[in-house]
Parts: sequence; C-alpha cells; structure tokens
Amino acid sequence: MKDILLVEDNLINQRLAIAIFRKANYTFDTADNGKDALKLVQKNKYGIILMDIQMPIMDGIEATIEIRKYEDLNKLIPTPIFAVTAYTEENDTERFLDIGINDCIRKPFNYQQLIEFIEKNNNR
Repeated sequence: MKDILLVEDNLINQRLAIAIFRKANYTFDTADNGKDALKLVQKNKYGIILMDIQMPIMDGIEATIEIRKYEDLNKLIPTPIFAVTAYTEENDTERFLDIGINDCIRKPFNYQQLIEFIEKNNNR
C-alpha cells in the first residue's frame, strides 16, 4: 500500500506536493485527472487520496463518485478522499461531503499544513 494518491492536473502544484511527500518520506502516486486516478485506485491501495476538483477529462467530483462506486461494488473499505481546492464557499464543502469526499484542504497550503493534514487523516 502506498501512503498517498495525488490527483492534480497543475504541474506546479504537483511538484510542490511531491517535494513535500519526498521530504516527509511518503510513498505516493500521481494522476493528472480523475480518469487516471480511477485506474490507479483499481490497481493499488492508498492510505489517502488528495483530489483536485477542477481537472480536465474527469474532474474530482466525478472521480470521487466513480471511486466510491468501485469501492462499494467490490466491498472495499472506503479510502479517505480529501478535496484539495481553492473553493471556499460553504455550500461547496457540503456538496463535496454529499458525494463522498471526507474533508477539504484549501489551496494554497504550506508544507506544515499539508503534513499535519496528511498525518491526521492518513488511513495507513
């Protein structure tokens, strides 16, 4: 099992998160969109999924719905999925929770915020 699946289409955000993961000695995979994330979830187990919301091909909302369907169908323990987003409206958070996202971490974040969030929520 890997610690983290990062689903993020922005290369700068990916590089920042990867640097943080490496510094903290986490094992991880990355996906550029929700479709690729779904394929990885079907092959691997993760302690936590950090899911961007706005992405091409398949966004974070649709990807989360599909991941939850896959877990349900296969009777798997749900992987904690956290939206990593710049959205700040309260109704957005409610909508995320309704589709199976466990919580949100807001962009931009710093090293300490991300590490504390992962440590608190990682299902390893």
